[in-house]
Amino acid sequence: MKNKRYFPMFVDLSDKKIVVVGGGNIATRRVKTLLQFTRNVTAIAPKCTAELQELGKTGYVNLITRPVKRTDFQMAYMVIAATNDWKLNDEIYLVCKEEGIYVNIADDKNKCKLAVLQSEMVQSFLNEKHPEIHTEILTMKTTGDKILDRTLDKVGGKGLFVKELDLALMEKRSDLSVHSLKDMPMEVPEELPLLAFSGREDPRDVLVLPEGTEELDKTKPLGCSSLRRTLQLKKLYPDMEVKSIRGNLQTRLRKLDAGEYSGLILAAAGLKRLGLEERINRYFTVEEILPAAGQGILAVQGRKGEDYSCLEGYCDKEAWICGTAERAYVRYLDGGCSSPVAAYGEIREGKLLLRGLYYREADGTYIKGKAEGELTQAEKLGTELAKRLKESMKKGETA
Repeated sequence: MKNKRYFPMFVDLSDKKIVVVGGGNIATRRVKTLLQFTRNVTAIAPKCTAELQELGKTGYVNLITRPVKRTDFQMAYMVIAATNDWKLNDEIYLVCKEEGIYVNIADDKNKCKLAVLQSEMVQSFLNEKHPEIHTEILTMKTTGDKILDRTLDKVGGKGLFVKELDLALMEKRSDLSVHSLKDMPMEVPEELPLLAFSGREDPRDVLVLPEGTEELDKTKPLGCSSLRRTLQLKKLYPDMEVKSIRGNLQTRLRKLDAGEYSGLILAAAGLKRLGLEERINRYFTVEEILPAAGQGILAVQGRKGEDYSCLEGYCDKEAWICGTAERAYVRYLDGGCSSPVAAYGEIREGKLLLRGLYYREADGTYIKGKAEGELTQAEKLGTELAKRLKESMKKGETA
């Protein structure tokens, strides 16, 4: 069913057991909502908010402060999984479906698991290096997350993924933003500087097939979210249709496994960070599909003038050099939003090797090239390669 329609139900919960798994802010909100309809609510979590603890002490909620067990769901009418562990939430979902229990995954419509996981990676660094600092993750749904029926170039480009986060920083509702560097506009506000880059995860793009299959079904399209990938895929799979697909990683995988696509082209980094490496059928070399600038790198952004000494030791030197060169390349060509410009840098024997792709929208042609230079000249190298490829394209050279 392409357009599901849900039947509204009104249920008397007063005599039904409801289990909420989780102790954070989302779980607390769910519990408070449920208490308007029933006092038969059990909340289970090793740690929980002060507000949830108080509800347990006063007897409004049966609060169990330990990890959840399968036996906790016995006689339950409904279970709500609201933890920050997406794997645990998925396990709860599967158990409840097996037992015939109504189940709701509270985070599915409120946050992207990959985005939260990436934020948790920075949070873990801060917790380890500075246990005296209390950190809390503020999850937000950006405009880019909400508009899923059109490609990014039709609705404003990758900047849609950062506008709400920028506003939260400016209004001091947050102190740090964690982004996938490849989703960052090439120009960032002076008052919201990039502070650090993480070590780079695998930068390559990969092919993912439906579960249980080993070969592409060429009667169905390849799912791909970017023109950068689509252009390069035409040379690898000239006899296949490439169709746009939007949504977070889990949404795309569900569409794939439901049979809508023969395969997906995704970033290896996201799959690996989510523990889904086994879904990868094929890795594309950077020569076959040149990655997006910054792919595999996390960027930490803050406010100008603030003390961010707590991040000392987080920034990866090689990622900073390569990311700087890649972004300079794309910035010169005025790409990064709707343009499929791509760049990838790597350090070899003390030198920076930078590859680039330049696309001419007027006729749909593109050219690739590379340059090598000193590590201290990353930004200059990016700009020079961009100039050279742009001149080559004017002369009629193409990939």
